[in-house]
Amino acid sequence: MNKQLGLKYEINKSPYVKIFFHDDDQWIDTDYLGEATQDAIQEFAKEFYKDSNVLYSNLPEDFIDGEMLYLDDSNFDETVFGSNEIWILKFAAPWCPHCQKLKPSWINAAKALGADVRFAIINADANRGLAKRFDVRMLPTLKFYTAGYGKHDDNVLNYNAGRSQNEIIEFGRMLRAEYDANTEQFAYNSGLDFDSFDLTAQNADDDLQDLID
Repeated sequence: MNKQLGLKYEINKSPYVKIFFHDDDQWIDTDYLGEATQDAIQEFAKEFYKDSNVLYSNLPEDFIDGEMLYLDDSNFDETVFGSNEIWILKFAAPWCPHCQKLKPSWINAAKALGADVRFAIINADANRGLAKRFDVRMLPTLKFYTAGYGKHDDNVLNYNAGRSQNEIIEFGRMLRAEYDANTEQFAYNSGLDFDSFDLTAQNADDDLQDLID
């Protein structure tokens, strides 16, 4: 290992966990003082990242902004509930003529809004557990989540706006404008006491590259 880096960052034991994060165009480092277990460090990192208020969803590696997501019982909670982005959801079925009529507008709206809003389709017939959880009684049923963490079954909202392509796009833009106008309103509060951290600004770009190498 690089002894000079160890001295620079006052590493006096092994293992030693340091956290580096980017803020205001500079790298900040602080010591991790929690339990030295994989689960504890992973949970701390998740909470630390959520506090950054960066929009995030656990999307497939090959996902391209603007694509339609097809969610089911196996991936819905991880994808939507683990996200702080805006989501507009369509519960549909392949045999439903009204669902098929709406599909092109749904797909085109997703393309138009790109990364600003996430769109998903859930096959309610094949995923009846999800349909029951979200009280789907007719098809298609449209629902949405505003930005922010803390999504769950009980705070989903019913989509009652128009269903033309332009109306769906306008609704998505309205949700995104609400977020952009006051991001702090949708910010996550992990309860981490950042004031207690010993935060040190460092020009750490080269150091981090050395560690990666």
